[in-house]
Amino acid sequence: MTGASGTTSVKYAATPSSTQVLLADATGASGVTNVFNYYGYDSTTGLLSTGPYATPLGATNAATTAEIAIAFQADPSDGHLATPDSGIDLADDVVLRLSAVSNILPPTGDTTPQPCE
Repeated sequence: MTGASGTTSVKYAATPSSTQVLLADATGASGVTNVFNYYGYDSTTGLLSTGPYATPLGATNAATTAEIAIAFQADPSDGHLATPDSGIDLADDVVLRLSAVSNILPPTGDTTPQPCE
């Protein structure tokens, strides 16, 4: 659906109609509880939160998520671990772009940068 300002928003069903395996032969990385961790933006300090949001991520926290941390262990594709350390830990962070206040259409008078939709 395309909005009046030319932005596109996607709506997902509350209950998925199907599922898809993102990565076979993967487990949690060493010392990591969740594969995906979500961090918010604190508009009062201008900093990312130091701790992750609780999961599953609710609508309120999803609206202020500014960083997603991803961490998992990729295991051998044959399903066998030759040694306890034969998997490889992979991790990365994705920082979402915040909207510039001047780019908010229509103008709301709000001067707080928000994560882009």
